[in-house]
Amino acid sequence: MLSKEMKKKLLGFAREDIAGKDITTSLVTEKKCTAVIKLKEKAVVSGLQETQFLFQAFGVKTKVYAKNGREYNKGKILFKLNGSNKKILSAERTALNVLSRMSGIATAAKKAQRISGKTKIMLTRKTAPGLNEFDKKAAIEAGILPHRKNLNTAFLIKENHLKFNSISKLVKKAKAENRKNKNKVIEVEVKNLKEVKEAVKAEPDVIMLDNFSFQNAKKTIKEIRKKKKIKIELSGGIDFSNLKKYSSLDADFISLGFLTHSVKGINLTLLLL
Repeated sequence: MLSKEMKKKLLGFAREDIAGKDITTSLVTEKKCTAVIKLKEKAVVSGLQETQFLFQAFGVKTKVYAKNGREYNKGKILFKLNGSNKKILSAERTALNVLSRMSGIATAAKKAQRISGKTKIMLTRKTAPGLNEFDKKAAIEAGILPHRKNLNTAFLIKENHLKFNSISKLVKKAKAENRKNKNKVIEVEVKNLKEVKEAVKAEPDVIMLDNFSFQNAKKTIKEIRKKKKIKIELSGGIDFSNLKKYSSLDADFISLGFLTHSVKGINLTLLLL
């Protein structure tokens, strides 16, 4: 389901790309035609609704041959398009860019979840401005957790917050806010054993071990599990090279910034028939 805000952004992306007039396509004789969008590599697909919306906004009829969150081989036809060649060509790059990025995130996310097994993979907020909602949707379609949608979704007390107040004070304030409003998750990012001890005593919902070495994370997780039923998140310095190793620890979540800040778009092509 596309929100009104997502639709508005998609139309904005298209307007930005056209910039008033597609001067090259304007040279072409207008004809009704058919086109297909195909995968040029194996991928988990995401962004089908967004792509369909963009082409339909240009008056192009679409037929979808895939499902979000499913993996397909190179050569798979995802869409068949019917309409004006001018409209198809003008919408092409914006639509493919969205589909490519979202499928890239979904593909990497699915791979990460397969490697991690029972430990749930999450995104971070390390995304591109304006694309956050699309990135989160791609993650969900791939079967992982989106983490915080925005700064109003959950409390996440981090290093820079602790420059002004202690962990215990900030967790206490967050719990007070939760009593006045809807309960929101309270999470604390910790850097060392001293902060871990203070966080455990404050009893947030989640403790995030940020940039902990494997051995330090292993010891720290054992200590937290002894005392409290607090969920544990691992974050920082984890990628495909060491994900399996960190997944062997008794953590609840692993958040991976590279899924969005270093996403590799999926190679797609649109062919006029």
